[in-house]
Parts: sequence; structure tokens; C-alpha cells
Amino acid sequence: MRGLVLITLIVLGCNGSTEGSGARLDISWRGSSDGDLNATAAATYCPATGLLEVIATQGDSGAGFVLFPSDSVVRKGTYPIFLPALPTETRPGALAALRWFDVTRLDVLEGSGGEVRIESVDGNRLTGSLDVFMRGVANSDTLLVTGRFADVPVTMGDATCGTTSRRRQSAPLH
Repeated sequence: MRGLVLITLIVLGCNGSTEGSGARLDISWRGSSDGDLNATAAATYCPATGLLEVIATQGDSGAGFVLFPSDSVVRKGTYPIFLPALPTETRPGALAALRWFDVTRLDVLEGSGGEVRIESVDGNRLTGSLDVFMRGVANSDTLLVTGRFADVPVTMGDATCGTTSRRRQSAPLH
């Protein structure tokens, strides 16, 4: 159940929309299925939890990742993917998710390894890449997802942004 809550959070994000941001997340995947997603991306920093959500959706498909910085500041560097079933998040670390509708089913996958790399933080914009191993939430599908994101604008979330029952509070920003 936690995995489905996490997937919903990652794909929908705090704002529920990525329209109009102008930035793109371009990914492709290979494995049990092959495909790609090239969509508008947006990021929301959640001060109550000290995490950053990056979401991209196009039609009924979506991809996203959540960064857990060490000290509530997203910095240039590598954020290893950890499993969402862990009782606490790994800092620095990241979670990732992907969903799309197949002809007869909804495919939902979660990150099981790999990394998200932040190459630059320029004001309130992020640029980087990702290489993530994914596994099906409700099946045995496995994928390798690779991609890039550039100039993704970061906005501040509200008090309810990024909260789930398993996340702990982090130190406030200084």
C-alpha cells in the first residue's frame, strides 16, 4: 500500500500539474517493455519534509523522482535510488516512479537502484540526468530508465506538500 501511495504522490506531485513550465524531462526505458516519455517537467520543494519532487506528465503517462538532500538544500551531486519500502529515507537519496497505460493495463514501476544526478542548480532551476533500474509494483516487469532534465523550475510547496505517513520531519531551512 505504501508503494501505491508513493507512486501517486510522485506522479501527481504537490501541485497536480506540470503544464506551462516550459522545462522538459526526456526519458526512455528498455526491458520488459520499451518506450519513452518527453514531457513538461516541474519541481516542488517541500519545506516541511525537506524533499524536492520533480514531476512530468503527458496524457495518462507520468514519471517523477523525489530527492532527499542531506541538509535540506538540493546541491549538485549524485542521489542514489533507494527502495520506498525502507522505514526511513536515505539522505542523500532519491525515489523514482513511472506509469503509463498499455493497451489493456496500467503499468506502474518504482525505482529499485541507480541514481539521479544533479549537474547544476542555477537559482531556482535544476539540470541533470538519471539512470534508474525499475521494477513493477504489481507485476515482475523490470526496466532500465535513462534520461535528462534541464532548466526545471522549482517552486515552494505548501504545508501539506510531500507528506506521507512514513516520512519523518526534517530540520527547517536556515
